[in-house]
Amino acid sequence: MAERAAHELKGAFQAEWFGRLEAEHGNLRTALGWYRDRGPAEDWLRLSAALFWFWYARGYWTEGCAWLEAALAAAPERTSARARALLGAGTLRLLLGDRAAASACLDEGAGIVEELGDPPDVAHACSPLIGMLAASEGGHPTARALRDRTLAVSREAGDRSAIAARLTTLARLAWREGDTNTARAWLEENVRLCREFDIRDGEASVLHNLGYVAHRLGEEQRAAALFQDALRLFWKLGDRRGIAECLVGMAGVWRAVGQAERAARLVGAAAVRVSASNRAATRATWPRCAPGWARRRSRLAGGTVAR
Repeated sequence: MAERAAHELKGAFQAEWFGRLEAEHGNLRTALGWYRDRGPAEDWLRLSAALFWFWYARGYWTEGCAWLEAALAAAPERTSARARALLGAGTLRLLLGDRAAASACLDEGAGIVEELGDPPDVAHACSPLIGMLAASEGGHPTARALRDRTLAVSREAGDRSAIAARLTTLARLAWREGDTNTARAWLEENVRLCREFDIRDGEASVLHNLGYVAHRLGEEQRAAALFQDALRLFWKLGDRRGIAECLVGMAGVWRAVGQAERAARLVGAAAVRVSASNRAATRATWPRCAPGWARRRSRLAGGTVAR
């Protein structure tokens, strides 16, 4: 079921499959524990890798990272499943604030991808990590190279969801380099692709990014509408991270129109949503689980954190 879900989560029935996995979360934990205790280790790794998108979207970053890293330690063979698990663990590590660990996962995963001849099933798993690292401050050479290679693989395989993710990465790079108009062009092409093929998580992500483009250009009314459209889609998918990011985007709009206190409260709501989905680590590792939330909230409120 988990491996079928990993495929279905890229299609038109994402919301339904996210709901099924949520309903079966307890049973999935039991299955993961069974494979951990009885093996074979490769099956444990495959199951963990298949659950990455669920953990990523639903905000179970700490739990997912723990399962993936434990399975990786038990199954050292350089397989496609290991590459997918490495890229998943790296993504979650980056979200938890550990860029060094994320980079190490990417480097090993990229090496396996190259050894195996760019298997198509890995291309989609690469999407979040290579996008975030390639577009991050200072860039990441391995991420950029893997992005280009997997885009070609995705086009050849006709994986429209992975293609859409790569277009978003191109837009983020243009944004990072200050080329807002190019970023908007990539994103508008991408949103058409997502709507044509009913890639709802992709559409939500693109609308969210277009909201930031509009905000940078001072188009606050348009930015607000884009963030709201993205929020509705993320809400249907139950994507906690996406919901939080939209709330932060809306906070920026409110701050720009002089509503600092309202902006701070939105960032506070985003922080609560992130922390609620990482309960196991919230108290001990809050700065790593939600880096920058408190700082953003304080800045948006003009130095006064709304409670």
